[in-house]
Amino acid sequence: MAELCDLVEVVENNMECVVLKVKKGAGMQLIRLGCFDGDETMFRLTKGSSHTCTMFRDGRKPVSWSWGESGHTLVCDSLHKCGHMVKRCISDDFGIYMGKDAGKRMQTLHVRSLEDMKGRKEHYKLMWWEHDEAVCIHKNGEYHIWVMGLEKAKEYVSGKIAVEHISDIYRSPQTGCYIMDIKGARK
Repeated sequence: MAELCDLVEVVENNMECVVLKVKKGAGMQLIRLGCFDGDETMFRLTKGSSHTCTMFRDGRKPVSWSWGESGHTLVCDSLHKCGHMVKRCISDDFGIYMGKDAGKRMQTLHVRSLEDMKGRKEHYKLMWWEHDEAVCIHKNGEYHIWVMGLEKAKEYVSGKIAVEHISDIYRSPQTGCYIMDIKGARK
């Protein structure tokens, strides 16, 4: 099954937002992802500490909703899932920085395709507490995602980068959580 990154192309990537255009004939594959109607033509996601996702659809009014530090717009589960799928596509698959650090945003303004970030060095930090299955993953010094289970977290990271170094597990003296550093280059 295709992923969202296979069904869209980056048509704009600036300091304020990323605009994805749905490739021609991708409607049925969008439906198969589980939360789209198949008539979507474009997605826009704003950058920063809060995100506003706008979904443009053929023959219908655009739909916008937001989430982040400034709060969130109440939306149905499928729209919530759509927004996070768009964000994951942009930040995970295309590697575009979506956070509030302007310097980091500038470093990924050149990204227009999946190939543009290949070879870029990335540092992942896996953190968890004893007797807790949830693993918090930080990417390049910022929160990225939660994954259930250490093995799943390592699989997630090794799916994104060609692993060059994995540290021994160590314990944070400040928080008491266990930490593992993984470094490598984007595939």
